[in-house]
Amino acid sequence: MADGFIAIASKLLPNASALLPNCFQFSEVRMPRITKSFINQIVPDGHDQFIWDSALPGFGLRVSPTGAMSFLCQFRVSGRQQRRYSIGRFGKLTVEQARAEGQRILAMAQLGQDPSSERQSARRVPTFIQAYDEFLDDHAIKLKPKSAAQYHRFGTKVFTPCFKGLKVTEIERRDVTKLHRDMANTPISANRALSALSKFFNWCEANGIRPDHSNPCRHIKRYREHKRERYLSSSELRRLGEAICVEEQRGAVSHDAANAIRLLMLTGARLSEVLTLKWDYVDWERRLILLPDSKTGQKTIYLSAPVLELLEKIQPMPGNIYVVRGQKPGNMMTDIRRPWRIICQKADLKDLRIHDLRHSFASVAVSNGLSLPMIGKLLGHASTQTTARYAHLADHPIIEANELVGRAIANGSTKSMP
Repeated sequence: MADGFIAIASKLLPNASALLPNCFQFSEVRMPRITKSFINQIVPDGHDQFIWDSALPGFGLRVSPTGAMSFLCQFRVSGRQQRRYSIGRFGKLTVEQARAEGQRILAMAQLGQDPSSERQSARRVPTFIQAYDEFLDDHAIKLKPKSAAQYHRFGTKVFTPCFKGLKVTEIERRDVTKLHRDMANTPISANRALSALSKFFNWCEANGIRPDHSNPCRHIKRYREHKRERYLSSSELRRLGEAICVEEQRGAVSHDAANAIRLLMLTGARLSEVLTLKWDYVDWERRLILLPDSKTGQKTIYLSAPVLELLEKIQPMPGNIYVVRGQKPGNMMTDIRRPWRIICQKADLKDLRIHDLRHSFASVAVSNGLSLPMIGKLLGHASTQTTARYAHLADHPIIEANELVGRAIANGSTKSMP
């Protein structure tokens, strides 16, 4: 009878509980449809109040003794014990937003799904920073040192400032698109960052951290990359060689730095391959350098007579396994940027990079009639597409041959003319 009285009173007076004796005070009441105007009329009574919506059974409002209000749902999953699920605070959520979320939660419960379990799983999802650190621990060991360093640098300088505080599952394509667009001034770096990020999200999918086929890097168009092509002419090669000798003789450049640059010129090898070159890799009998590892895996560098002569002049030093020795005993040389700048200044080659020596090696090979597959073999390219960038250089000997034939025909026909 008391319950019936309370129910009638609560419909008539929002503050009915305050007017009743203590023995009749209540904590749960049922009200009309919960709206903003209805909530604004509620007065705290010093007790927890649970007000249930008449239009959406199971959706309600909790009013704390201090007056704080939050939306909640009450449901059973597959007939099990009744549960309550907090949706959020009134003020941070509108009534309409809370009602929509309440409908979703109650629908899940009706289908036998436990919204509380979903929330617990969401709480277990790592943040981007946590997942990326784990990704580096797992994936970076499979990368070359230079690539691993780049992944670490992207994580610290690019990804963390952008995704700090976000869970892995919260990152969407628009977030990645913005990151890529913000790096438009450095298109190559932007593309490399996007590639690293894509590998990270693929790793997340493989480890069950994100759903399959949810990689937010998909369908983001890379920037067009204009690869720089700089080849030394015959006169420039001669100037460079002379500058190496001059600066080496006057002591501005060490013998080891000078020899490193000579090896780069004569072999077309990468800088890292020359600086990490060990005497054990040199097969004198077969005139080869057998690298156990490189950017493209195991690699063979073929030694010409000038290279063999240079290596014989260098000669191994006791206690040091490296061909290009560093300043510290037993160590390799780690950097030749300073001697490179000195030599280029002397040779008046202001726009030349160390890697351009590799391009120049390929240019000389093409101009001497070597085929692109042969050049790819000499340079150790893993893909024919990489070698194809030198295809246009093959036109030069053809043009010279055509000119030679044309002049011969012209001279012959001229002599026979009356």
